[in-house]
Order: sequence, then C-alpha cells, then structure tokens
Amino acid sequence: MVYIVLARKWRPKSFSEVVGQEHITKTLAGAIKQNRVSHAYLFTGPRGIGKTTTARLLAKALNCEKGPTPVPCNKCTNCKEIAIGSSLDVLEIDGASNRGIDEVRDLREKVKFAPASSKYKVYIIDEVHMLTTEAFNALLKTLEEPPPHVIFVLATTAPFKLPLTILSRCQRFDFRRIKSKDIAKKLAEIAQDEGLEISEDILFQIAQASEGSMRDGISVLDQLISLGGKKVTQEDLQAILGIVPQGTFFKLTKALVENNTKEALNIINQIIDQGYDLRHFATDLLEHFRNLLMLKINEEVVDLPKDLRERLKEFKERFDQDRLLRMIEIVSQAREEMKRSEKVRLILEMAVVKLIRLEPTISVDEILTKIESIEEGLGITPAQEELSIEGTATKEEVPAERVKDEASYPPTLKLRRAGLELGEIKDAWGEVIKEIKKDSAVTGAFLMEGEPIALKNDLLTIGFNEDFKFHKEQIEEKENKELIQKALNRIFGKDFTIECRLTNTPRERPEAVAQKGMVMSKEEFIEEEPVVKEALDIFGGEILEIKPSTGKVIPPGENKK
Repeated sequence: MVYIVLARKWRPKSFSEVVGQEHITKTLAGAIKQNRVSHAYLFTGPRGIGKTTTARLLAKALNCEKGPTPVPCNKCTNCKEIAIGSSLDVLEIDGASNRGIDEVRDLREKVKFAPASSKYKVYIIDEVHMLTTEAFNALLKTLEEPPPHVIFVLATTAPFKLPLTILSRCQRFDFRRIKSKDIAKKLAEIAQDEGLEISEDILFQIAQASEGSMRDGISVLDQLISLGGKKVTQEDLQAILGIVPQGTFFKLTKALVENNTKEALNIINQIIDQGYDLRHFATDLLEHFRNLLMLKINEEVVDLPKDLRERLKEFKERFDQDRLLRMIEIVSQAREEMKRSEKVRLILEMAVVKLIRLEPTISVDEILTKIESIEEGLGITPAQEELSIEGTATKEEVPAERVKDEASYPPTLKLRRAGLELGEIKDAWGEVIKEIKKDSAVTGAFLMEGEPIALKNDLLTIGFNEDFKFHKEQIEEKENKELIQKALNRIFGKDFTIECRLTNTPRERPEAVAQKGMVMSKEEFIEEEPVVKEALDIFGGEILEIKPSTGKVIPPGENKK
C-alpha cells in the first residue's frame, strides 16, 4: 500500500475542518447558501495556512451532486475526483510555470466550453503573482466577465505584486497565520488518531516552530514519527529542529531573578555545547520575555498551553513592566547585532550580563517619598506647611530655629515665606526675565525694558520709559501677559494681574548690558541676547560691531531722523 503523508491524509474535507480561518469559511458557506457566489476570488496569505485547500473545498461545494451546498457529501463522483485532483472541471494551474501570455490565451479559449460533468468549471491559479504583465493584461477581460459556468480562484503569498486592475476584479480574502495553540490542538488530534505517545509541551514547540503554518506543523510531526516511531521524545524534537527546551528559558529566568551571573552564563555555555543555533535561541528568548510581559498586562493574548502558562506565572511578580521592557530591548538589540556579526557568542553573553545587572526600577511614588524625606531633613517641608494659602506668612511667624538656616533655602522659597513686597519683586526681576525667556525669548527681550513700579494686592504695575512705548504695547498683548503671569506664579507661588504704564524715568537695563556690550565678544553677546540669535538665524546676517545702547528705540512707522 502506498504511504500517504500526514499533510495529505489530514487535508480538510469540509469548511468546518479548516483550522484558524473561520472568518473566510463562514463567508464562503454563506455565499453558497444564499446563491451569492462571485465569479472571481483572491486568496492571500502566508504558506501552509489553507489557501489552496479552501479553493478545492469551494469547488467541491459548488460541484457536489447534492449541491451547491456548503457541506459537500465527499461520497459522490465529483467530490472524490476533486479530492484526488482528477476532475476535468476543476483545473489547478501553477502560476510560476504557466506565466506567459500564450498559456493565458489558451486558458481564455478553454473557458468558453461547458463543464464536462459538473455545474461549474473552477480555475485555481496558484502563485498568481508570478504571471507576467502581458499575461495579466490578457486575463483582465475574461476575469471581469467570464462565462456563467466559470469561477476563478487566484491564490498568492504576495498580493502586493498583483496589478490593481486584477485586485479590483476579485473578492479578496486574507488568510491569517494560525495561532500556535490551534495548531497544537490539531496536532494532538492527529497524534491521538495515529496512536502516538507525545507530550503537550512537544506539540506546542512544534506549533511554535511552524510559525503559523499548519502544513509545516504536520510535516514536522510526520518527520518525528519517522525518527522515533510511536513514542516522540524531547531529544527527537531537538535533533530534528534544534529547538532549545522550554525548561532552559525558565532556568535562565530564575538566574535573572537571583542575579546569578555564573549560572546564567553556564546555561549559555550548555546551549553552545549542545549545538543549538544562538540566533534562534535569542529569538525564542525574546518571545519568552514577551509572554512574561503580556502575562502582567493582558493574560488573554498569551499564546501558551496551560502548563507553560502556570510555570510562567511563578515569575509574574518578580519583574515589573519597566524592567521587562528593558530586558526585551536588550535581547532585541543583541539579536540584531548577532545577524550582522560572527561573534554571536560574545554578543549573547554580554546581553545576559546586562540582563543580570539591570537595577530594579523605582516608581514615581517612591521618588516623591525620598524627596520628602530629604526635605524634612533640611527643614524645608515644615516651613512650607506653615505658609498661608495666600502666601502672606511673615518672618515673625516662622520659628527662630528654622529662620537661622534661611540661607540654605531656595530663593523662591524665601520670597514665598517672607511675604511679597515690591522691593523683593524688583530684586528677583532678573530671574523673572530668565524664566520668561525659557518660553519666549522675544517676550523676555521686550520685558527687559520694563520694571516693577507698583504692587497693590495682586495687581503688579510694570513701568516703561516713554521711549519704549512699542515694548509696552507688545507686553500688553494677551499671549505675552499670560506668559509673564505664569512665570511670576512659578517663581513667587502667587497669581498676579499685570498692567503696564509709561513713565518719564529712564530705564537702566539689567546687568548693564549696554555697558557690557563694549567689552563683550560677539559670541558672548549672542549668548546673552537670545532674540539676536533668533534674528540672525532667520535673516542669515552677521554682527559687524557692538555699540553701547543709547536707550532710544524708534517704534515701527516712525522715520529715523
């Protein structure tokens, strides 16, 4: 008797047996039931996930002697012929070897003839993206308006290579990679029917190695049976695929928890001695850490069997999310470096050492608690607690033992403690301008020509010399006022209302910039005046000479005399 490989023996015989593609099989079954079958379908997706199989099932459902029916009988002549590929009315064409215009012209001639013994002629063109441009052009008209007895099913792993004119003429179905747990479940069903002795852990490792392909998973199982007979062991799996046992990842995770560098490097050394591919190991380690992270965030997305999930939960509380993210980044970076380097062992060992040396992350709450303890040691927090809501506490209200350390307090804290007076705002006016320049260098430059001249409750009056009327008008703009009010609040801890007034008093610029300009270098002057730097960047000019300021500013619209 001729041996039939498991992949062919266990090929689905109905839509319900197709694994992991329910969104497609239900739609096709509904279309058949409602007599809404399209004249052309496009099946896309990776290899080994059921594209060609589903195309055959569609042909079988349409041509079954009891049909069209979403559940073919698999007993009539048409069903049997389609199943073994001998039906004259279901033609499978390999797009890679029949890609020329002559083959497509021949196909166009043959579609005109009625089916030999079925209701429909079904053309299944596999790897259709291999057709030439001329072949696609020749197929266009027939694909759009084929005879009523013809149905096209195009299958491809690269839909982006198809012309848009072809895509627009087909109903498209995107096949998905099959989940590892679904593949493992199907493999367990096959193993039970074949009388195999195999563990759930091995089945899941086969499913993971198949990378979403059911055909690949069944083929590996077939290969393991050939090697080990009816009893499949972990050693057999390692010999066939070179897969590192799951227990190794848990041992390494334990070494990370215990910060045991020696044990972690010993594990890497054992992997090397046993001949495993270190690049594949890094990929599997990345998946292991990803599962651990997802277990903390959303357990539903972890694609693991129950026993492995329970083993992984033992480490769930030993790592926080931030540390796991850093671990994934380290392994991911190492894996990329290993692709480009021959020193794969060194790269992997250094990555493991980095994983061991990762310091536990500190939460924001822990940081705030430490800051509060430091402030208490410096005597800062108690002083702040005695401030009134309005910030008007006086020095007499503060205990003497706290006042003596006043020199060590931040400048803004001393102002908030002592209560605000006009003189104190004047003293800190340079700080105010610096704070505003962080948000807007232009607004800070305008404000340099003004100074506080009055303070009544929360109303702060800023005076400008009559020669700086333009600067006053700019500061009175709503946006600039808001910037100044926010800066004052950050420095003094109090909300102010701003008003501007023209005065006859000459304004002396802070830190005597006008005088310093005589001895400052061009670089120092640009650093001192951000607005000048912005002007140079915008207009692409250069500073030729620096002269002392006369204090006279000509507003826009006035001619210089």
